[in-house]
Amino acid sequence: MKSFDVLGHFGQYGGRFVPEALIEALDELEAVHNQTQKDPVFLAELAELHRTYTGRPSIITEAKRFSEHAGGARIFLKREDLNHTGSHKINNVLGQALLTKRMETNNCRNWCWPTWCCCSNSSSTDGFEVRCLYG
Repeated sequence: MKSFDVLGHFGQYGGRFVPEALIEALDELEAVHNQTQKDPVFLAELAELHRTYTGRPSIITEAKRFSEHAGGARIFLKREDLNHTGSHKINNVLGQALLTKRMETNNCRNWCWPTWCCCSNSSSTDGFEVRCLYG
């Protein structure tokens, strides 16, 4: 069951709850995002960044002692903690930086909480000539 319509409305009252002044910028961002999802050059650049910058694919570690404790089931851990900046947040941040580059701007505004999200933004945007603004 689809939870939203083509305008992004969730249910009868859902939608984008942002100031009217941001609608044009969000529409532009959405259009660029939709274009890049079909662009093999963009997707290849993102994949290369994940491989060379983030450390993807994340390694898989078998948890042998935990497996024994669990009655013999083989348990594996996907080690996201070993990614650059230590978490999955870098995936989103690299995509944001590439979108910012594609939009030919050098400002990327991030309202981020908690702090480690800001760290991911700062570390990834460094190589893109993108100025990360925090709100």
